[in-house]
Amino acid sequence: MTVSKFLVYGLIDPRNDQLRYIGKSCKGMRRARASSKELKEKTHKGRWLLQLNDLGIAPIIVIL
Repeated sequence: MTVSKFLVYGLIDPRNDQLRYIGKSCKGMRRARASSKELKEKTHKGRWLLQLNDLGIAPIIVIL
């Protein structure tokens, strides 16, 4: 059995429980938490995160 150096995580929309983003991190949950706060309008993920932020909610982070 090999141990992976990466963590695969997902960001779930708390409004409808849909998985909206899958990411990979070599820094554990730090990357997942930072990813969920990237409020950039230039990307699909960024626009989605801005919508959640405007509603005062955050995505749910799950380890896949």
